[in-house]
Amino acid sequence: MRPAFRPVVADISCSEPGWVELAAKSLLHNGYCTLRVAGLDLANPAFCDALRARSSLLLEDMLARARVCDLVPEEDAIQFRELWSRSGEEQRYDMLVLEGQESTELWEAMFRAVDSWVRPVLLAAGLDGELDGKSSSRVDGVGCVVSMPGSPDQDWHVDGVEPGLVNAFLPLVRVTAANGPTELRLGSHLDRYRRSQCLAPELEAGDLLLFDWRLMHRGRANRSQAQRPLGYVTYAPPGTR
Repeated sequence: MRPAFRPVVADISCSEPGWVELAAKSLLHNGYCTLRVAGLDLANPAFCDALRARSSLLLEDMLARARVCDLVPEEDAIQFRELWSRSGEEQRYDMLVLEGQESTELWEAMFRAVDSWVRPVLLAAGLDGELDGKSSSRVDGVGCVVSMPGSPDQDWHVDGVEPGLVNAFLPLVRVTAANGPTELRLGSHLDRYRRSQCLAPELEAGDLLLFDWRLMHRGRANRSQAQRPLGYVTYAPPGTR
């Protein structure tokens, strides 16, 4: 029998010395880390509120376009590049926010803020490098995932199987057990069948959750009466598709 997985510290305050190295260690070992950066000029409440409002309007517009294409969002899967949902029953919508939009300044500001905290962690973890003085990791996507009120638990899944790909989630509202946190199976990016604990971190708006694409995870049910939007940036090492 495989020994149980033993996690290292994963909840990292970015105001403490050595936070980059601690975050990198957790990302490699646990498969995730949380960066507590709310209040440290990553994304102040007014900025998060502006992004939340923009995400709501953007989703409303994209769903209207889907209906023009004879899709019923409450019943049908939507599989456009700019808007994706696995099924109507899931009630989760993944939007790419830098493509096909008339105004992207706010989303570009979100990307710059997230990137400024994530890049040092990737570099310390050996998941990024410098090539001609520039970062060698590429950004695979910038978007926003909205979980609608009443959306159910997702099935456990991974986002990919290649090593080195990382998601960075930026909650635009406070994430609690009530509105659908992301549940993670610690260490499963290295051994999916090893006994390990599951954890669903609660996050303040403006915190960051980083996790390996290979980590088993799922979005929990949104039992609140409001949308739960998460901004995200996806990073991929050189050579991946």
